[in-house]
Parts: sequence; structure tokens; C-alpha cells
Amino acid sequence: MSVYKRYGLCYLMGALGALWLKAYYSGARSEELLWILAPTIGWVRMLSGMIFEYLPGIGYVSHLHHLVIAPSCSGVQFLLIVFLMLVFSFSHRMGTTRKGMIWTFYAAVLAYLYTILVNGIRITLSVYVPEWLQKINIFIEGSIQEPFHTILGIMVYFVFLLSGYWLADRATEKISKLLFVEQKRTKTHYGFLSPVFWYLFMVLGVPFLNGAYVKNHNGFIKYAYLVLGVCALILGIWWLLRYSFGVSFVNSRNLRIK
Repeated sequence: MSVYKRYGLCYLMGALGALWLKAYYSGARSEELLWILAPTIGWVRMLSGMIFEYLPGIGYVSHLHHLVIAPSCSGVQFLLIVFLMLVFSFSHRMGTTRKGMIWTFYAAVLAYLYTILVNGIRITLSVYVPEWLQKINIFIEGSIQEPFHTILGIMVYFVFLLSGYWLADRATEKISKLLFVEQKRTKTHYGFLSPVFWYLFMVLGVPFLNGAYVKNHNGFIKYAYLVLGVCALILGIWWLLRYSFGVSFVNSRNLRIK
């Protein structure tokens, strides 16, 4: 039986779950996203000591830092990316359809927790990095403020996505051994394509399919160049580290079920 037939139900459930959450998130108010906003703000408070006030219909507000954490800042899109990556990249390592379905459930939990961790770090950096730069006379103001925060967000999310894939790759390899899953090992250097694909698909592909290119041609093009440029830079640094120091953030062995 092929991998796609054996684990097709896992992939289907993962895709349907992601579609449901995407539809729910697209029209959700702050009150309906407290399940992710509240723990994220709690984590930001632990990291930074910032004080937030919750305003119904708006989100969490830090008056001191002039910061609003609205539904668009909840990190749900990153959650979807991580979840889809975990399901489609690693379900087949569980050995059976039933265990693959269990992995799909755990993938949702892991994606949720990882999103809170990463989004809290992103929010904290978005406040303190400009302050650190200001101390060395680099001011993030005016027209460069918005692209700076966009670039910072892309960097944080993409680096942690690659790191999350690396961790999941190692973890599921060990799990498959514990489950006595018989596997064929083949050398590959393209494991990183999974997080790259899911990130670009969700960040650029889905908005394109939803008509963002038509509605705001110039804005979409600029954003696409920004995303592709930052991702290319990070991948370039990865390749440099890999070949210079032997550091690999992707799997060097592609595990396939016989």
C-alpha cells in the first residue's frame, strides 16, 4: 500500500481542520480568539513585563508602548502553517493509519503551543528591537516603521518554522524507531522544502488565490518581494552555516515506509 493511500485519511483530516480554522479565523473577533490571544499575552508579560489591558472588540492594548494586539496579530496563520507542515511531513512515520491520526491530533496541540511561544517572542521583539536600535542612533520611524515590523515578523516566523521542522524531524525519527516502524533511508538535501512550501503557500499563495493580487496589485507585489527576499536571505545563511560549520536545520535522511 502506498504512503498516500495508507495515510490519506490523516492528510484529509489535517486539510479539513486547517480549512475550518481558516474560515473561522477570517471572521473572528477578539472575543472569539481569546483561546490564543490570552495565553500569548500572558507569555509576553513573562518575557517583557509589559502591562496590557483587554478592550472588547479590539484586543489587548499596551498604552505605555502604544501597542495593540488585535485578531490579526493572534498568530493563527502561523499555527495553520505549522500544523499542515507537521501533518503532511511526518504522519507517514507513525507506521499505521491509526497512529497517524493520533499524530494529527498531537500536531494540532504542538502547533498551538509552538505558535504561542513564537508569537510571544515576535511581539516582544517588535517592541524592544526598535528601542535597542534607537540607543545606537538608528531610528525606526515614519514610512520605514511598517516594513520594518513586517520584515521582523517574517524573520521570526520563518526562522522558527525551519527550527520547528528540524526538531520535529528528529523527534518523529526517534518515535518511529520506538514504534518499530520499518523504514527505508535515502539521502536527501531537500527536507527544508516542506516548511518553505507551506510558509509561502499560506503567506502568498492563499492570498493570491483569494484575489489579493487583483485588489491591490502594487501592495501584493511589494509584500511578495519582501517575503521572498527575507526567506532567501535566511536560507542563504542556512546554506552558509551548513557548509561552513556542518550545521543542518533539515533532515539529511528522508524516511519512507516500505
